[in-house]
Amino acid sequence: MNLDDYEYNFIDEIYHYEGLWQRPSTCGLKIVKKGDEVLVVATDLYKENPGGSITEFVAELATLIANDFGLDMQKMTFIHHIPEVKSSLEFYAEAFYIVKFDVVDGEFQNPDWEKIDREKVTEMLNA
Repeated sequence: MNLDDYEYNFIDEIYHYEGLWQRPSTCGLKIVKKGDEVLVVATDLYKENPGGSITEFVAELATLIANDFGLDMQKMTFIHHIPEVKSSLEFYAEAFYIVKFDVVDGEFQNPDWEKIDREKVTEMLNA
């Protein structure tokens, strides 16, 4: 995997974690701190990920990232990035979602997904 590729340009590192059913999993990760606010972009890695997708584990993954990096859950914006898979099917097109959560007893719960576009993510990262 070349992290300079277009579909992976929202990744600064590969994050390894114990995912759904305790399966070893990986995702691309970019964390940008803007004053008190923190923007976290987690990217599905498909073939490079031996575990499940982010979608099935999103609240738990966001909690792991917040804990591992010492991030304030109340000031964290979590974006799920699904890179494009070369296909004519719309299902495989690139997508970005801001995922909002409730924080209950130090864990993210009840994910609520809002689709956004690449330009919005770039704007948020560069603001």
